[in-house]
Amino acid sequence: MRGFYVIALTHKTMSLEDIGRFHLESDVREEFLTDLKTQFNISELMYLSTCNRVEFVFYSSERLYASNFCAQFLSAFWNKKYGDVRSQFPAESWSGVKAVNHLLEVVSSLNSLVVGEREIITQVRTAYEESHKNGLTGDFIRLLMKRTIACGKRVYTETGIATNPVSVVSLAFKAASQYMEGFSGLRVGIIGTGQTNTNFCRFLWKAGVRDFHFYNRTFENAEKAVKLFAGSAYSLHELDEVTQPFDLLVSCTGSELAIVNAENAGKLLTNTSVGVDLAVPSDFDSAITPLLEGRFVDVAVLQAQAGENLAKRKREIVKCEEIIEEEMKLFDVMMQERKIEVSLAEFPSIVKKVKEKAINEVFADQLADLDDDQRTLMLEMANYLEEKFSGLPYKKAKEALLNKPFRD
Repeated sequence: MRGFYVIALTHKTMSLEDIGRFHLESDVREEFLTDLKTQFNISELMYLSTCNRVEFVFYSSERLYASNFCAQFLSAFWNKKYGDVRSQFPAESWSGVKAVNHLLEVVSSLNSLVVGEREIITQVRTAYEESHKNGLTGDFIRLLMKRTIACGKRVYTETGIATNPVSVVSLAFKAASQYMEGFSGLRVGIIGTGQTNTNFCRFLWKAGVRDFHFYNRTFENAEKAVKLFAGSAYSLHELDEVTQPFDLLVSCTGSELAIVNAENAGKLLTNTSVGVDLAVPSDFDSAITPLLEGRFVDVAVLQAQAGENLAKRKREIVKCEEIIEEEMKLFDVMMQERKIEVSLAEFPSIVKKVKEKAINEVFADQLADLDDDQRTLMLEMANYLEEKFSGLPYKKAKEALLNKPFRD
């Protein structure tokens, strides 16, 4: 696997904000990466960008020194995008077998911010398809991605790495669902329009909620939430003017004081309402939670459960690593077979030329003396031998090399 490299900038070594600086917008990605590929004489290049990682996957016919190249490559990337020089980046790099193993760990979510997130397999597949469409990849990365995606699928079907939810938002929705017969037709109040509540609303939208009421300190952000989902937008102070209580009230703000308190709880909630508090510190005053008669979802409890589930997921890592090792061996076999195919690609045409020369030149006079039936038989024999000899070297080479690792 000589010539294969991965350079990664991830949440392990950088802030998410700094990682975002290496994100390429879709409208400039093809031209930018094609230029970078040409500049460094890279044979194949794949670019992966998610919310917590940017990775450059590439294959070069020229042997490179990974540590030096990593700094040069990223400096060139930075200069092209930002126009100023940075010589060092907190990046990780791998080459050869270690680079392949890293990719299999990535697609298995073992390197994800949240272990067991299924989204990564789709993100890797999409990144490859786009890079392939833009003419950046070739035979090596094509075969690697085939094995990589297969590995990811095995991990998610043969282990429990993704079975226990570790997202507080998903756990909160599951907990709230226990108190609901259904979500369609519910009047839902959302206090705060940050990322946590936005993610929660995606669950609600999928479940059928269309009557959202968004409250936020910045009214414009409440309006953005309405455009993303549906319903009405309000400033936070308008909570005091609510005339109809909510079936479900969800809150997540950065307030130091309780947002849902003794003064407004009677307007916002009834004893059949469900409250979901995703804020730290709490947005629900502890004095009013008895009003909900147990129909309350507390972020502290959810965080504890998320921690327990994450521990369960991590116990599945050993199984995942076993699958990765098996897939590494399968990739070895795949590369051996491909190497044989490439080296013997011209052999069938060579056999065909030998057959045609034998028929048309070497044994032409003898064939001319045969009657039609005899000549037909001889040609059928020649075609049969051509077919058998064309595939024989590949079969024998495969048998001879199958147990020899390709990791050179």
